[in-house]
Amino acid sequence: SELEERMIICHTGEAHFGSTIQDQNMKRDPENNENIEFIDKLKSITVKMRSNLLRGRLEDFGKLLHETWQLKKQHNNLTTTDTLDKLYENVLEAGSDGGRLIGTGGGGYFVFIVKPFKKHNVFKAIENMGLTAESVNLSHTGLQSWTSRI
Repeated sequence: SELEERMIICHTGEAHFGSTIQDQNMKRDPENNENIEFIDKLKSITVKMRSNLLRGRLEDFGKLLHETWQLKKQHNNLTTTDTLDKLYENVLEAGSDGGRLIGTGGGGYFVFIVKPFKKHNVFKAIENMGLTAESVNLSHTGLQSWTSRI
Protein backbone atom coordinates (compact mmCIF):
# COMPACT_ATOMS: atom_id res chain seq x y z
CA SER A 1 0.00 0.00 0.00
CA GLU A 2 2.81 2.40 0.81
CA LEU A 3 4.52 1.69 -2.50
CA GLU A 4 1.24 2.37 -4.32
CA GLU A 5 0.86 5.61 -2.37
CA ARG A 6 4.32 6.75 -3.48
CA MET A 7 4.06 5.81 -7.17
CA ILE A 8 2.96 8.15 -9.93
CA ILE A 9 2.92 7.42 -13.65
CA CYS A 10 2.87 10.00 -16.37
CA HIS A 11 2.51 9.58 -20.10
CA THR A 12 5.20 11.71 -21.70
CA GLY A 13 3.15 12.58 -24.75
CA GLU A 14 5.89 11.05 -26.89
CA ALA A 15 5.94 7.65 -28.55
CA HIS A 16 8.70 5.36 -27.35
CA PHE A 17 11.40 4.02 -29.66
CA GLY A 18 11.60 0.57 -28.15
CA SER A 19 12.45 -1.39 -31.27
CA THR A 20 15.00 1.17 -32.50
CA ILE A 21 16.77 1.27 -29.13
CA GLN A 22 16.67 -2.53 -28.81
CA ASP A 23 18.11 -2.89 -32.34
CA GLN A 24 20.99 -0.59 -31.39
CA ASN A 25 21.59 -2.48 -28.16
CA MET A 26 21.58 -5.84 -29.97
CA LYS A 27 24.24 -4.61 -32.41
CA ARG A 28 26.62 -3.84 -29.55
CA ASP A 29 29.41 -6.28 -28.88
CA PRO A 30 28.41 -8.14 -25.69
CA GLU A 31 32.10 -8.64 -24.84
CA ASN A 32 32.77 -4.88 -25.03
CA ASN A 33 33.94 -3.61 -21.62
CA GLU A 34 31.45 -0.73 -21.76
CA ASN A 35 28.53 -3.15 -22.16
CA ILE A 36 29.81 -5.48 -19.45
CA GLU A 37 30.26 -2.53 -17.09
CA PHE A 38 26.73 -1.25 -17.85
CA ILE A 39 25.17 -4.65 -17.17
CA ASP A 40 27.19 -5.16 -13.98
CA LYS A 41 26.18 -1.73 -12.63
CA LEU A 42 22.53 -2.33 -13.50
CA LYS A 43 22.55 -5.73 -11.78
CA SER A 44 24.16 -4.25 -8.67
CA ILE A 45 21.57 -1.48 -8.47
CA THR A 46 18.75 -3.98 -9.05
CA VAL A 47 19.88 -6.12 -6.11
CA LYS A 48 19.91 -3.03 -3.87
CA MET A 49 16.47 -1.99 -5.15
CA ARG A 50 15.03 -5.40 -4.29
CA SER A 51 16.54 -5.22 -0.82
CA ASN A 52 15.09 -1.74 -0.25
CA LEU A 53 11.65 -2.85 -1.42
CA LEU A 54 11.66 -5.86 0.89
CA ARG A 55 12.73 -3.70 3.83
CA GLY A 56 10.24 -0.91 3.08
CA ARG A 57 12.96 1.64 2.33
CA LEU A 58 10.99 3.31 -0.42
CA GLU A 59 12.89 6.61 -0.43
CA ASP A 60 16.12 4.68 -1.06
CA PHE A 61 14.30 2.64 -3.70
CA GLY A 62 13.35 5.88 -5.47
CA LYS A 63 16.93 7.13 -5.39
CA LEU A 64 18.14 3.88 -6.93
CA LEU A 65 15.43 4.14 -9.59
CA HIS A 66 16.98 7.53 -10.37
CA GLU A 67 20.40 5.87 -10.70
CA THR A 68 19.03 3.36 -13.22
CA TRP A 69 17.61 6.22 -15.27
CA GLN A 70 20.94 8.06 -15.28
CA LEU A 71 22.78 4.88 -16.25
CA LYS A 72 20.27 4.10 -19.00
CA LYS A 73 20.62 7.59 -20.50
CA GLN A 74 24.40 7.24 -20.58
CA HIS A 75 24.21 3.86 -22.29
CA ASN A 76 22.07 4.92 -25.27
CA ASN A 77 21.51 8.48 -26.47
CA LEU A 78 18.07 7.62 -27.92
CA THR A 79 16.77 6.85 -24.43
CA THR A 80 15.89 10.47 -23.69
CA THR A 81 15.09 13.80 -25.30
CA ASP A 82 15.35 17.40 -24.13
CA THR A 83 11.61 17.36 -23.41
CA LEU A 84 11.88 14.19 -21.31
CA ASP A 85 14.87 15.58 -19.43
CA LYS A 86 12.96 18.80 -18.67
CA LEU A 87 9.97 16.82 -17.39
CA TYR A 88 12.23 14.70 -15.21
CA GLU A 89 14.07 17.75 -13.81
CA ASN A 90 10.76 19.47 -12.98
CA VAL A 91 9.48 16.39 -11.17
CA LEU A 92 12.70 16.05 -9.15
CA GLU A 93 12.50 19.75 -8.20
CA ALA A 94 8.88 19.21 -7.13
CA GLY A 95 9.95 16.50 -4.68
CA SER A 96 10.26 13.13 -6.40
CA ASP A 97 12.88 10.76 -4.99
CA GLY A 98 13.51 9.40 -8.48
CA GLY A 99 11.99 7.79 -11.49
CA ARG A 100 12.62 6.42 -14.96
CA LEU A 101 10.93 5.66 -18.21
CA ILE A 102 9.18 2.33 -18.31
CA GLY A 103 10.62 0.18 -21.07
CA THR A 104 13.54 0.95 -23.34
CA GLY A 105 13.09 4.70 -23.60
CA GLY A 106 12.49 7.56 -25.98
CA GLY A 107 8.96 8.21 -24.69
CA GLY A 108 6.00 6.35 -23.29
CA TYR A 109 5.45 6.41 -19.53
CA PHE A 110 7.57 7.67 -16.66
CA VAL A 111 7.16 6.13 -13.22
CA PHE A 112 8.13 8.27 -10.22
CA ILE A 113 8.54 7.52 -6.53
CA VAL A 114 7.35 10.41 -4.37
CA LYS A 115 6.89 10.96 -0.65
CA PRO A 116 3.12 11.15 0.01
CA PHE A 117 3.30 14.74 1.29
CA LYS A 118 5.10 15.81 -1.94
CA LYS A 119 2.66 14.12 -4.36
CA HIS A 120 0.55 17.23 -4.81
CA ASN A 121 3.63 19.22 -5.89
CA VAL A 122 4.64 16.53 -8.37
CA PHE A 123 1.13 16.27 -9.85
CA LYS A 124 1.09 20.06 -10.25
CA ALA A 125 4.56 20.12 -11.91
CA ILE A 126 3.44 17.48 -14.40
CA GLU A 127 0.16 19.24 -15.11
CA ASN A 128 2.01 22.55 -15.62
CA MET A 129 3.80 20.87 -18.52
CA GLY A 130 0.44 19.98 -20.10
CA LEU A 131 0.66 16.31 -19.12
CA THR A 132 -1.46 14.09 -16.89
CA ALA A 133 -0.22 12.24 -13.85
CA GLU A 134 -1.95 9.19 -12.42
CA SER A 135 -1.78 7.23 -9.20
CA VAL A 136 -0.90 3.55 -9.37
CA ASN A 137 -2.74 0.51 -8.05
CA LEU A 138 -0.68 -2.68 -8.08
CA SER A 139 -2.47 -5.89 -8.95
CA HIS A 140 -1.51 -9.54 -9.36
CA THR A 141 -3.70 -9.69 -12.49
CA GLY A 142 -1.44 -7.41 -14.54
CA LEU A 143 -1.74 -4.00 -16.12
CA GLN A 144 -5.20 -2.54 -16.47
CA SER A 145 -6.02 0.95 -17.65
CA TRP A 146 -9.25 2.74 -18.33
CA THR A 147 -10.52 6.20 -19.09
CA SER A 148 -14.00 7.51 -18.58
CA ARG A 149 -15.46 9.62 -21.33
CA ILE A 150 -18.21 12.08 -20.66
